[in-house]
Amino acid sequence: MNQKIEQFANGHAELIANEQDEVDNLQFLLENLRTDELESLGYALVRLKISNDKKWVTGKAMLTLQPPGNGNQLPRSTLRSGEMVELVPPFPPPDPPAAASQGGGSKPLVTGVIQSITDSRITVAMDNGITVPKIWRNRCSIKVRTTDINQQRMLDAITKLKRVKGSRPDLHRVLFGEAPPRFDNIASLDFFDNSLNAEQRCAVNLAVSAREIALIHGPPGTGKTHTLVEVVRQLVAQGKRLLVCGPSNVSVDNLAERVGKFRYIPIVRIGHPARIRKAMLTNSLNSRAQALEGPAIAKQRKDLKLMMSAARMCRNPEEQTELYARAKIMRKTILKHTDRTKRSAVSGAKVVFSTLCGAGGKIDGIGKFDVVIIDESTQSLEGECWIAASKAPKLILAGDHHQLPPTLKSHVNQRARMRNAAAGTISSASTMFERVRSMFGDTVCYMLTTQYRMHFDIMKVPSEYLYESQLVAHSSVTAHVLSDMSMVRKNVDTATPLVLIDTAGADIAESFEPVKWVDTKRLGRSVRVNKSKINAGEAQLAIEHVARLISSGLSAKNIAIISPYSGQVRLLKLLCKRFPAVEIGSVDGFQGCEKEAVILSLVRSNENGEIGFLSEYRRINVAVTRARRHLCMIADSSTIDSNRFLGTLVNQFKAAGKVRAP
Repeated sequence: MNQKIEQFANGHAELIANEQDEVDNLQFLLENLRTDELESLGYALVRLKISNDKKWVTGKAMLTLQPPGNGNQLPRSTLRSGEMVELVPPFPPPDPPAAASQGGGSKPLVTGVIQSITDSRITVAMDNGITVPKIWRNRCSIKVRTTDINQQRMLDAITKLKRVKGSRPDLHRVLFGEAPPRFDNIASLDFFDNSLNAEQRCAVNLAVSAREIALIHGPPGTGKTHTLVEVVRQLVAQGKRLLVCGPSNVSVDNLAERVGKFRYIPIVRIGHPARIRKAMLTNSLNSRAQALEGPAIAKQRKDLKLMMSAARMCRNPEEQTELYARAKIMRKTILKHTDRTKRSAVSGAKVVFSTLCGAGGKIDGIGKFDVVIIDESTQSLEGECWIAASKAPKLILAGDHHQLPPTLKSHVNQRARMRNAAAGTISSASTMFERVRSMFGDTVCYMLTTQYRMHFDIMKVPSEYLYESQLVAHSSVTAHVLSDMSMVRKNVDTATPLVLIDTAGADIAESFEPVKWVDTKRLGRSVRVNKSKINAGEAQLAIEHVARLISSGLSAKNIAIISPYSGQVRLLKLLCKRFPAVEIGSVDGFQGCEKEAVILSLVRSNENGEIGFLSEYRRINVAVTRARRHLCMIADSSTIDSNRFLGTLVNQFKAAGKVRAP
């Protein structure tokens, strides 16, 4: 075996094992803590009522749960859209018995996937065939479910990579330095999109002409997704069949939605319907399969819907049971036909969209691919990329290694990544994009440099510090400010792209978000409670700045407040209820988004100059580069300016913007 592959595989096996340890630790808590204790740790929501219960024709129930009473909000939690959850009965035993654990072989009673979650309600798409007992309607709880499917599929991909028999595919040989990357001499392309700039066209040329590997480096606002759409159209025109992936459902849907506008390209989106964007559901595998069904099955679906409606309204228990039994038989017949039409829908698609993890699932009729494209590949572990990369002889990676890195749950892996980043070395925690770029440089990688989002002064520090001063602000954005917008009055805030509210010396200190105490001594092991930082003074200053911008005529929907700390995000949401259209979120939730005005609350303010994970420059880069015309940073300069990147940023605000005290 190639020594590089052996070293790579062993390093990734260790990384995956560390991630699995975190999954196992969470599973231990889920099995051994009461639901109220899990809620204190953010892993559950208790005492909810089911306010809405709809039945899909597929048999899945869609439940909406919320706290009792009107206007009550859900407590803080780690629950997110697309996450697997378990509903817990209203009166569970005080301590979960050992037999109830997944390790004991029993299956959770009621499970599903979160379709959406807001401050006051959560909607769950229940798994097939599951019904919720009526006694649960007025009181039940919901908690997260663990899964190791991502780790298992990464391990499977790495194991297959090690066990390749005979000569290795050319792509493998190139990616591990056994052969140089090759490119075809292609005639000048006939571009579908005439709005592409010169560098975007060069990136398309590189991607189309590559035989094994090509990288498209897309810094903020440079039109990476726009460029990838053209790559897809060019490859489809050449008769290629594509698998297009991303690390998250959002990243997949962003690209799929744009490609889906070209109706002549047969596409299919693979994934759980609850995890797919509403606008993309017509291209989902289920919808595509239904479109291929004949009139007989369509009639059966209509009859099933009527039967389910009759069953729900039936007051006679015996008749209701019989109706549900008949509906179950009818649903099985429909599902048999659906399996066949699903195979046809997948095999007939020229472009298949899936998350990286989803690409490792068993999908009947998926067939072979000519090219794999991975968008946001710099947010993906290399093991994740190999789940998809092994399915075609050619690979195109797109991303930006100066924005958010892959999510690592293991503190061991997180510390290793920070050490490697500080030393500038490539490791198993690095991405495939970074590793390939370090091997071949500009031979395989084209960087987009014209950005269409930020005012020059907002762009300046990221460009100089991270992108070797190569970013160029397009003439349409280089000097735009809020006061250029219709209905916005000109004043010191709306005419200024940079505003620093410096809290140094103002006695506005950070603190920990209040958390409930959980007695875990009985568990026989320590439990790490993640306490988030907050800064109440900064939060109030952020709301005041929002009010100033809105009073100047700026619409609230054009404003975002971003903080790297989840506790601060929750506090800001509580304080900003009078401006519901203002978008408030973490840095992670804003990658790929933009707003006319962004207010950034950095939170950290202490005498020791401790900044924690603010030292992760990629996080700050994402936050700063979300702003188009106006960036307001609220920070304690005496705390953060010891960090090179943050210190450079503070100096830019002082040189080109307005600085004010609280």
